[in-house]
Amino acid sequence: MILAVDVGNTTVHFCLAEREGRDLQILQSRKYPTESQSFPFFSETGVRPDSLEGSVICSVVPDKKAIIEQYLREQTGKQPVMVSSRCESGFSWQVKEPDRVGADRIADACGALKRYPLPLVSVDVGTCVTFNVLNRERQFLGGAIAPGPHTSMDSLGSKASQLFPAELTAPESSIGKNTAACLQSGVVLGTASMIDGMLDRFAEELGESPTVVVTGGGAPIVEPSLKTPHFTDPELLIYGSLCLYDWNS
Repeated sequence: MILAVDVGNTTVHFCLAEREGRDLQILQSRKYPTESQSFPFFSETGVRPDSLEGSVICSVVPDKKAIIEQYLREQTGKQPVMVSSRCESGFSWQVKEPDRVGADRIADACGALKRYPLPLVSVDVGTCVTFNVLNRERQFLGGAIAPGPHTSMDSLGSKASQLFPAELTAPESSIGKNTAACLQSGVVLGTASMIDGMLDRFAEELGESPTVVVTGGGAPIVEPSLKTPHFTDPELLIYGSLCLYDWNS
C-alpha cells in the first residue's frame, strides 16, 4: 500500500491506494483544508503507518509540503518520494525551466502518459486550469495556465462592487437573463469555451488532434459543457503520483 498526498491550493488529499497496471484501487481517502494546522489521517482511518510500503507527496504549496514531509517521515520512518522535475517520469523535457513546472502538472502528465495514447493533453480544473502537452515522442512540450472557475467567480465577486458570487452551474442559455445567469454563462461556459479554444490551438500546433484527459476538483463544473471529445479521469493526479513513486523509490 502506498500513501499518496496531493497538496493543492484549496485541499490536501490523503489517498491510500494500490496500483495494478492501469487500474487504481483506493483503499482509504481523506481531504482536509490546506490551511489546516494538522492532518490526522492515521488516527482518523486507523491505518498503521508501519503497514505502508512508502509514500509520495505532490505539492504546489511549499510550506505545507515541508510540514507533511516531516509528518510522514516521523510516522512511517521512511522518506517520502517528492514529486519534482528531477523525478524519473517516463517523458523528456522540452521546456526552458523544468524546475518551475508544478508538481501537479508533472503527476498529471505522468498519469496520462501511462494511461492514454499519445499525443495528449491533460487538463486539470482546480484553482487554476492547467494544460500539459505531450507529443508522440514522449516529450513534455509545455502547456498553459489559466484561472479556474472558482477563482474567476470569487474574483468577480470581490473586485466588482455590484457583482456577487453565483452558484457554479451551467445556465440554461449562454445568453443570461439576470446577473446570476450572466455570471454563470461567463464563468462556467466561458471556462469551457476557453478550454475548447486552447485545445484547438494545441491541435493546430501539434499538427494532429491529441487525446484529451480532463481531471481536477472543478472538472464536474465545466466538463459537461466541453465540445472537444475527451476522457474524464478524476484520480489522474493520484495515479500519476503512484507511478512516480514506483519509478523513484
